[in-house]
Amino acid sequence: MKIKKLALHTVIFPLVFLALGCGTSWDASKSAAMPEWVLNFHKEFPNSKYIAQKATGTSADESRNEAAAKVSYYFETTVNANRESNYRSFESTNEKGKYSARNEQETIRETKVTTNKILQAVEFTEPWYNKKDKTWHCVAFMVRETVWKAYEPTVRVVKDDFMGFYNKANETEEPFEKIRYLGMARQKEEKFLDAISYAQFLSEPLTSEHFQGDILLLSELDSLQQEAKNAAPVFVSVSNDGSNKVYAAFAKGFTDSGFTVVKEKTEAAYTAEVSVILDKIVQDELIILTPSVRLSLVGKNGSVYSYAKDGKRVKAYTDSLAERKALESICPVIEKTFTEDFNAALSGK
Repeated sequence: MKIKKLALHTVIFPLVFLALGCGTSWDASKSAAMPEWVLNFHKEFPNSKYIAQKATGTSADESRNEAAAKVSYYFETTVNANRESNYRSFESTNEKGKYSARNEQETIRETKVTTNKILQAVEFTEPWYNKKDKTWHCVAFMVRETVWKAYEPTVRVVKDDFMGFYNKANETEEPFEKIRYLGMARQKEEKFLDAISYAQFLSEPLTSEHFQGDILLLSELDSLQQEAKNAAPVFVSVSNDGSNKVYAAFAKGFTDSGFTVVKEKTEAAYTAEVSVILDKIVQDELIILTPSVRLSLVGKNGSVYSYAKDGKRVKAYTDSLAERKALESICPVIEKTFTEDFNAALSGK
């Protein structure tokens, strides 16, 4: 079988492949005998070794361009399907919806850029002309091993970015720092999984051979971070909180973030030291309070996280009513902002 390789000088997505030379033509007499791939191209280009698509056209160039376009479409749809399949597989045992963080358009754009680069290595069979129906036939194909090896360095760059934070998590003895580095690794997790998914599409056997341990690690990352949280129980101590509403708001925030809130300080790895501040002004007989909270999460080596928010100013004619209204003002602020702020800190944001 005679094979010609097309060196692409212009790559646009959706991909358009230009013929070699403006006036290129093929001599049908040289392709009189029907090649085997015309009837069954999968036999000559088995899916285990090749990414291949066959097309027809009214000219040799048209058949080549149509075949190339089919390969491009196959890349786009199959890569996306493989990525979504991996997402669903990981989410079945981990946090639901965890892969919604990355911008979908960013993911699609990166996939297209990668695909355009890889498709520059596409090769073609010599177009064959069927004299009976005056149709040209051509197969566009790529050797899986070849394109996988070309893509492998991209996977390793993304892997190194992820492993940098993961290794730091393993190296530190400080529980909160471990949790934070694992959170930072999680920020890189989806991009790493995207790269793995693309590599699997190019060659599942080669990806498993070289990255099986990484795939397992990605699937276990959530549980590793949760284990670290379980080893870091929190004791919440609040001053000036007669109703315990501020305590309840912070306790819920820590629990929602995956931490255990304990009742005894001796059982805790960290103490959340919370101060409720009521800035008081008296005008005539009217009491005006502006509430605020300050939290410092303290471990054996000092403070590892801080949080501060102000509530809305309240007014009343008695101290007890003003204090009650002030606490009622600050608690919704805590409930709305603390968990998000704390989780952002856990992700290194």
